[in-house]
Amino acid sequence: MIQSHFAVDVKEHEALRAEVLSAVNECVAYKRYYRDCPVDIIDRSKNPHFDLPLTRAMVVKEFERLFSRKAEDIEIWINIYKYQYYQEPHSHGPKYMSFNYFVSVPQDSGTLCFENHAYDDTYEGKLLFFPSTDYHYVTPNETQDLRITVAGNI
Repeated sequence: MIQSHFAVDVKEHEALRAEVLSAVNECVAYKRYYRDCPVDIIDRSKNPHFDLPLTRAMVVKEFERLFSRKAEDIEIWINIYKYQYYQEPHSHGPKYMSFNYFVSVPQDSGTLCFENHAYDDTYEGKLLFFPSTDYHYVTPNETQDLRITVAGNI
């Protein structure tokens, strides 16, 4: 089992951000999302055509580069944290690896925390891989700005 977290600065962030924000705008306009633990989530459950091909390709490329292992069975979704939205403690086991790509993270919009520490080094354009069995949560968004992340499992 991998015992640490791996972070990458994504060079193509502006193109990926545009792809994600387009998906957010489309899904929100047609109410193709669901609310869970108060966070809005966009995935295939409400929108069967949902996909983020550029973002998915970037995650696969970085995963395979970092871990020298083929990325298989990838799940991907978008988390939207509005004012006071948060994510309760959970894990994604029994998958191998989980990831979080930070699309929009205004100051005070929440912190990704793991059991033993807060991951304060988050900024737009960062991709974080962590073991799927790691329990984690996100603190409440204290701003009126949206915190948007792309998360998933490999």
